[in-house]
Amino acid sequence: MPQRSLRFVWRRARINAKFTLKLHGMAMRHSVLPMTPEAWFRHLFSAQAARDGGVVRRKVRDMERMVGRDVFNAEIRRRGYSAVENAGQMIVFCNAEPVTVVVG
Repeated sequence: MPQRSLRFVWRRARINAKFTLKLHGMAMRHSVLPMTPEAWFRHLFSAQAARDGGVVRRKVRDMERMVGRDVFNAEIRRRGYSAVENAGQMIVFCNAEPVTVVVG
């Protein structure tokens, strides 16, 4: 039986900057560009919502993989921001206002 040539199809996802590699129907997900912790924070806090003092969110898994929880917490404290975690998401309030849980 002749060996088939491998055909790779790259699809770029717009939202989460990931790409999918398809090899004969098998999909694998990889980060497009490995980021340094500094670049990850720069990207996070350069979002329009962060610059306007609003709210940004990231997956906890990504945050722990890219910068680590201790480094993340230290940076949030250094900036005087607040953060909450829920359902695998880290929500950052990019202002110094107190956060109040209304119902919960």
